Amino acid sequence: MRHAAPAKHVTAKTVLCTFLFCFLLFGAVLLTTTLLHRRPAEDSAETDAAMGRVRTVTLFFRKTVEELSGVVLLTVDTRTMEITVRGVAIDTEVGGRTVQELYQIGSWHAATQLTAAYGGSCDGVLSFSVSNVASFLVYAGDHLCLTLPEQMDILPAGENTLTPIQVADVLRYREWKNGAATQAEIHAAVVAAIINRYWVADRDLEQDFKQLTALCDERLSISQFEAIKEDLYALATHNDGSMAKTESG
Repeated sequence: MRHAAPAKHVTAKTVLCTFLFCFLLFGAVLLTTTLLHRRPAEDSAETDAAMGRVRTVTLFFRKTVEELSGVVLLTVDTRTMEITVRGVAIDTEVGGRTVQELYQIGSWHAATQLTAAYGGSCDGVLSFSVSNVASFLVYAGDHLCLTLPEQMDILPAGENTLTPIQVADVLRYREWKNGAATQAEIHAAVVAAIINRYWVADRDLEQDFKQLTALCDERLSISQFEAIKEDLYALATHNDGSMAKTESG
């Protein structure tokens, strides 16, 4: 036979239950009030999407493990369907150090310092050896049209149709009359030409992304592709062969 609990224990349990009930009720009221005064979820999502439609990615082209050949800032705006490509001379000083010196500290460190100097924020970093840029063009299976401002040792000035190996030679070349400044402009022109030639709707962009993953120094995952897939295809659809435009550093 079960015995009734002492009265003082019943009273204690009642007070405790009442307290917990009031606590939960109070929490529910606070939560409801917060939800009622919050902006609708769809509005918030649209705002986040709008803010995320402008992305700046820093591209580093390496001559050796620690020695840079060039730096390019790639700004993608899916609101205007425009891509801006800016070459930056590797001897450019940011905060008392050259871009080359910042890169030796770390690629992400260099990228964040550099984009901040140009009034932006860094959304991503990709580093490639110059040889791997040529490897991507071999994979893409075509030549690249590029206009050179002056004659190189092995190529004439003016419009050239370059093989992948010649593109790598252009990226490595440093004997321009204006030195690193012209080299930065050439690097921007190469990136813009690659985008305008290959970032098109009839390509398998997911396969292209996987190829870049195999060639770049950073570890990329397919989830990163999925996160930006809609933007990538939207840009590809609008690419008329002149979507990417260079901007002087």
